[in-house]
Amino acid sequence: MKSKISNNKSTKVSNNSDSQDQSNSSLSVYEELKLLKKENEVLKKWKSLVEIFDSNQPRQEKIKKIYNRVKADKNLQLTQVLKEFSIPISTFYYELKKEDFDKKNEEIISQMKLIFEENKARYGKRRIKAELNNRDYKIGLKKVRRLMKKFNLKAICPRRKYKSYKGTVGKIADNILNRNFVATQPNQKWTTDVTEFSGPFGKAYLSPILDMFNGEVIAWDLSTSANQQIRKMLQKHFKAQKSWRFNFSQWSRLTIST
Repeated sequence: MKSKISNNKSTKVSNNSDSQDQSNSSLSVYEELKLLKKENEVLKKWKSLVEIFDSNQPRQEKIKKIYNRVKADKNLQLTQVLKEFSIPISTFYYELKKEDFDKKNEEIISQMKLIFEENKARYGKRRIKAELNNRDYKIGLKKVRRLMKKFNLKAICPRRKYKSYKGTVGKIADNILNRNFVATQPNQKWTTDVTEFSGPFGKAYLSPILDMFNGEVIAWDLSTSANQQIRKMLQKHFKAQKSWRFNFSQWSRLTIST
């Protein structure tokens, strides 16, 4: 009888220990799940911070967003976040307290756009700076250039007029005539020049050859371009003789092979 009682007691004790082990195991699994969930939330928060840091936004805006995110979450420490992103504390607080550039220059920017529109996009950085100074705005040329570039204020530059003069080109010919334009016989001295005409059709260039003996027009050419016009005229109307010399003004950039 005693032995039966002892057996019953032992079975009860073993059952109690099993139930305790099961409860402990269930608690440990629950704690692990809870810990994993917490770690997952932390990873999500760090992921969002990384996305902010890697975005193409201005640096000041990034730092403000990171600061607001850290301030809203007690589990994130500012020093740890700055260390992970290699941001010095001094730089962080400088960018945080720095006044927004566009807000600071809002009035100047509006005046600059107004001046630009009033003058039909003809004013560049120097004229806009001078006009702002006339309106009692103290601003430098570099700042005006930077703001114009930021807001895409590009002045319309007029097209340069065509100029045939390109400086001294090639060998300077000897002045054989020396302003003596009197000829004693035909085909002794010729002269030529390029005359520009403007009209509704555009520009045209006339290049005649005159005999200095009697002023007769020996040859002429009319073209819409002044490039190599004299060469074409000579090749078109006559063949150059080896004994002839062609002396053109030094301003001309056209060369003749003789």
